[in-house]
Amino acid sequence: MPRIATDGKYVIYVHVRDEHPPPHVHVYYDGKVSRVSLFDLRVMDAVSQRESRMLERVVSRHRVHALAVWAEVNEQSDRE
Repeated sequence: MPRIATDGKYVIYVHVRDEHPPPHVHVYYDGKVSRVSLFDLRVMDAVSQRESRMLERVVSRHRVHALAVWAEVNEQSDRE
């Protein structure tokens, strides 16, 4: 599970496709974890509107890098 970034209290990880389709990141914060889609930045878990906006902003700042890592990790897992 590659770590993508730390942005304040938010820590962003990519999981491989075999474990968790579709492409998304897991964001850890305040003892919680939320999944955010890399395609449309949609928060995939039930959170408040305020948390959803913050998660979308944080992931949007790291989206390009996260997509690149997601593609690389899943390409490797497809070859194994």
